[in-house]
Amino acid sequence: LVGDDGIAKVTDFGLARRAKTVAAKVSGVAGCATDPYMAPELEMGSALRESDLYALAACLFRTAVGAVPFPGPDFLAQKRAGRLPPIPPDAGLAPGFAAWARKALHPDPAGRFRSGAELMAAAAEL
Repeated sequence: LVGDDGIAKVTDFGLARRAKTVAAKVSGVAGCATDPYMAPELEMGSALRESDLYALAACLFRTAVGAVPFPGPDFLAQKRAGRLPPIPPDAGLAPGFAAWARKALHPDPAGRFRSGAELMAAAAEL
């Protein structure tokens, strides 16, 4: 996150634990986030607004379902294929949640929600 003062703050605790080691090795964005929450394009070195929305959606998915959307170990292949695990019928989620998650976690940034407001408005409609 970047504060009003322009200072970047580390908020991904998986990243915070690795930041010192990773900072010495990483020259771009790839490799500096927690795999289950990292958008596929980040793994290829490209960071977009949709990449952050992807991470938010992955967090919301974990909160709602109780499991990460792509459990690995082949994170990138699972993300590129869009292979979300089945949502348990007893999870108590709205019927449209799976469709919302597929869009929010779409492998192609162009297939995702374009803004946080759009992502949250779609979630509110569930």
